[in-house]
Amino acid sequence: MTIDVRNDSTETYHVWASRRSYDYDPATRTLTVYLADVLRQMPQSEGIVPISYHPRTPAQVAVPAGQTATITVAVPTAVRTLSSVPGQLGLRVDERPIGPVERVECYLTYADVPYQPTGDLPSHVKARQLREWGTTLHETRPNDLNPPAEPTAPDAQEQE
Repeated sequence: MTIDVRNDSTETYHVWASRRSYDYDPATRTLTVYLADVLRQMPQSEGIVPISYHPRTPAQVAVPAGQTATITVAVPTAVRTLSSVPGQLGLRVDERPIGPVERVECYLTYADVPYQPTGDLPSHVKARQLREWGTTLHETRPNDLNPPAEPTAPDAQEQE
């Protein structure tokens, strides 16, 4: 999928261009794409305790004042989530397909300077910096990933 962003300001903005996370709600047929860091909780399991987290620095694109940029985001065909199984060690991977998609919800982070971690930061410090860096926009729009099919010709009775 592609996301077009326009910079209406008078300065260059640096926009996150890599997907941080995604989700799909089959009840509302909404695909959510995060080009922003959000605080998420890992599922807990008996005997399994996460001891480290290694946040990645996002890809960023500079959008000069008055310009537009297109961000291409790969979206998988399924959402994979982890869940605990009572009485068992480890976590189970659940998979649910994405689609049909009627709405796309997007979180997008940007700032007037690129995010650049300084030095060898502990992972919890880098994760906090990523969550606090820049401004995050949130918008939901109708799906334009799959345009509607071409109209069919009217049937014979309507043509008479």
